[in-house]
Amino acid sequence: MKVVFFGTSKFAVPSLEALAKDSRFSVAAVVTQPDSRAGRGLEVLPSTVRAMAESLGVPVLQPADINAADVMAQLKAMKPDLLLTAAYGQKLSDELLALPKKHALNLHGSLLPRHRGASPIQSSILSGDKESGVTLMGMTSRMDAGPIFARKATPIGKTETAGELHDRLAVVARDLLLECAESLLAGKLKGVPQDDKLATKAALLDKDDGRVRWDRTAAEIDRHVRGMTPWPGAFTFCPTDRSVTRLIIVSGEVLVVPSPAMPGTVIAFTSGIEVATRDGVYLIREVKRSGKRALKAAEFMRGFPMPVGTRLN
Repeated sequence: MKVVFFGTSKFAVPSLEALAKDSRFSVAAVVTQPDSRAGRGLEVLPSTVRAMAESLGVPVLQPADINAADVMAQLKAMKPDLLLTAAYGQKLSDELLALPKKHALNLHGSLLPRHRGASPIQSSILSGDKESGVTLMGMTSRMDAGPIFARKATPIGKTETAGELHDRLAVVARDLLLECAESLLAGKLKGVPQDDKLATKAALLDKDDGRVRWDRTAAEIDRHVRGMTPWPGAFTFCPTDRSVTRLIIVSGEVLVVPSPAMPGTVIAFTSGIEVATRDGVYLIREVKRSGKRALKAAEFMRGFPMPVGTRLN
């Protein structure tokens, strides 16, 4: 089966590698986003998918607009049986979705119809879901609303961050794809319509979404910290004698004890920094300043005094 694979982030890498090494499939091309600038020097870096494709000897396309006429003509000439996307980053037009002989499918990082949209993995943690997973779905003009062909679930760990869950789901996606391969090749893969009444939206996140709201419960703050790690990062502002410092909370835990002060108040230093919330206390275990390395709370406090009574906001 001839496949054109669309992906950009490392979520897509295990699936691409599995397809390229499976003799039942022929990956005609990999489509990924144009190279972007990253790091302090704003060095132009290829996507992880491009790097994997090149190591596998698969041709790579990096169009700025996947739906441009010249790109469409190039893909059409490949006569693909299957278009498969995984964390690609551009919306495919109806014309492009109609191109393959068999299917246009997407590996989505949630158990659809829950968490349709750009941040399904973070949203599953923020919502307090007990499990997450990957859905193999048919693509339509509506975002993540196409028929479900298969799903594979996995529990969410109590301390698992979005980054850790992301990496696990990348492997789940690969396994789901391989489990469906025989049915896909035999033309027996059947889709089931989604129940739109059960759908929830996972909006695109930006940096400001990482700010901790201390007037929430300790459990909600814990989910927020884990859901925003590693990006955009859960942060708070700490006043000092001379200025206000932005602190990134790397890890922590809930203390099921009464909250004795206004939300955001530093109330004690034990095995970490204890902060009052609306309900309970959140213990900050690791913290860092922008551009600095993460430190255990005790080590951080040696270079950044934070008196009891300090109000984080």
